[in-house]
Amino acid sequence: MAPAVEDLLTTFHPSGDAFAITAGDGRIKTWDVRNGEMRTEFTDIKTTSISGADIASNGHLAMDYTCMAWASLVTHGSAKKKKKGSKGGTSVVVLGTGSGDVVAWDTTLGELKWRTSDCHSGGVKAVAFNKTGLRVYSAGHDGNVCELDSLTGQNLSKFRAAKIPLSCVAVSPDGGTVAAASAELKLFDLSSKKRLRKFPGHPAPVKALLFTPDGKYVLSCAVGERHVAMWQCEGSKADTGVVCSLSLEHPAVALDCTGFDKEGEILRIVAVSEGGVAYIWSAPTVAELGTAKATTISTKGTGKGSKSANSSVLAARFLEDGASVLVVHGTSAKPEFEKVVLDSQEGLSITVGAITNGALLPAITAGKGRSAIQEVTVLGPDNAGDALLPRPQIEIASAKKSKKKRRAELEDAEAEPSPKPMEDDTELPKPEDDEAMTIVEDEETMEDKLIALNLISDSPKEEIMGGGKAMVPLADSLQVLLTQGLHSEDNSLIEQCLAVQDQKMISKTIQRLRPADAAKLLVISISKLESRPQRAINLVPWVRAVLLQHASYIMSNPSMRPVLSTLYQIIEARLATFRPLVSLSGRLDLIMAQISANESQEKDLEKFDGAVIYDEEDSEPDAIDAMVDEDLEEDDDDEEDDEDDDEDAMDEDKTDGQVHGNGNGLSDGEHSEDIDN
Repeated sequence: MAPAVEDLLTTFHPSGDAFAITAGDGRIKTWDVRNGEMRTEFTDIKTTSISGADIASNGHLAMDYTCMAWASLVTHGSAKKKKKGSKGGTSVVVLGTGSGDVVAWDTTLGELKWRTSDCHSGGVKAVAFNKTGLRVYSAGHDGNVCELDSLTGQNLSKFRAAKIPLSCVAVSPDGGTVAAASAELKLFDLSSKKRLRKFPGHPAPVKALLFTPDGKYVLSCAVGERHVAMWQCEGSKADTGVVCSLSLEHPAVALDCTGFDKEGEILRIVAVSEGGVAYIWSAPTVAELGTAKATTISTKGTGKGSKSANSSVLAARFLEDGASVLVVHGTSAKPEFEKVVLDSQEGLSITVGAITNGALLPAITAGKGRSAIQEVTVLGPDNAGDALLPRPQIEIASAKKSKKKRRAELEDAEAEPSPKPMEDDTELPKPEDDEAMTIVEDEETMEDKLIALNLISDSPKEEIMGGGKAMVPLADSLQVLLTQGLHSEDNSLIEQCLAVQDQKMISKTIQRLRPADAAKLLVISISKLESRPQRAINLVPWVRAVLLQHASYIMSNPSMRPVLSTLYQIIEARLATFRPLVSLSGRLDLIMAQISANESQEKDLEKFDGAVIYDEEDSEPDAIDAMVDEDLEEDDDDEEDDEDDDEDAMDEDKTDGQVHGNGNGLSDGEHSEDIDN
């Protein structure tokens, strides 16, 4: 199975005539853009000892590449640098690994140029070159930024940019500023290693980071976010909001821009999304970029409804003229290259087809399609599910037609003369017999077999075909209605959509909305909630879904701050009354518990009294009471006799002690006189 677009590592040669790609298996392939042929393939890494013998060979599977960049080394200055440049080649592909190493391949000689070990503990996350290509900067899991020599791989300097892992790094065109990003963006001066600016950034780690050619702006996109943010590098430090935000259907994985360094040129930004589609925004000024409609470039699928990796845009890059873009599509094993000339119109949908010869085709004007290429559709994991979808209306029509045709054939068969009997007076079985017809009609249909295998649902045909019954609206149709209502400001249409309370439908609908439309829906919902607080039970699910799905866009948009503050005030007002109500509810629960306990005790007493008092005859209770009184009097007499007996016993004990005190029956005086004598 082909890897996803977000799992691929791609980079262009600075001149745009070559392309490098790796699919995560440790193999790096470089392709010639003009003829579509592969130039080199780098796999095994061998380290050589001083004597020149190979001492290690780990193989391509041992390398875990995490980032990649390509630079052409431009050596200016002393002859010593020129000598170094001529010795090592003029073009290198630098990759970072998960083990913390930085590896450089010489694309001219097709061999390993250098390898710097243990640059970042925890792994390298991003690499970037300066404009000359003589310095490469790497960012890693340890939060440090390293500056390496592109010719030798020597680690020149290192400074700490963040306390958390970094995910992206970019160098300004003048080479004096470096941008490092994790979730937030920071700009550092390379000479003093001091932080210049800090932007709030994104809630998730940044996936791609890029300086504009004039160095005044920084473009960024994060993991799982469906918009590209533009930040201004110049100005006061207090101004940290986004200049504009460009929305797209799927999260972006790669960025490129042109026209910012030339006066009068149209500004263009291209972003390749995880869905395999390239989005291009064009505007004469930066302020108009935020409202510009994106032109999409997608590929022609191999079949109807196909979404396989064979029809995905892998990378895109503006060419030197700025009015055309180089699109790479196909697979990582065999990418195809196509040049598309951009039109001045906005919001176009351009489709590029599959290329069979691998060559860079002539320029295609935007809006002009190409003839479809006849290809064989191969069922796979992406499009095999379409073969299982039922088509009840077609099957029913074909079944009715077949029954009518069968009846007509039977009538024709009855009209024909019967065959002559055989010599043994046995007749052949007729196909029009009633028994044969019964067998055909009772035969299990293909639909029944599929239902028995749980491949399709056993739903009524009228409901599937929509005959006379209201069908549940799908998330796609609800998204279309909601978008139309927001754009046309149709309150009745918006209220119809907000009346839906299905959580799954709300989540899918908000997920398919553009971030700008979702922000508009949030403003309308909060306004309705503020005017009529009793509608909270219907509006809160929509507000919650918008905040969950489009939090990054709303947080980075300065115009949404008053709306969020209003929402905070509504929540605080509800919480202010919530706590006393909870306290009152607890006390009421305590009172109700005591009342129920008292009622239960009374019921128990009633049950107990009913069990003890039993009146069979009027004389029996009196007799029982008399017997009880006699027993009590006898017990009292016995107790008094026992007490008298105890007192007599105590007196006898005292007398015995006096008598037996001297041992001889004599008094104490007589006993003492005997002792003296």
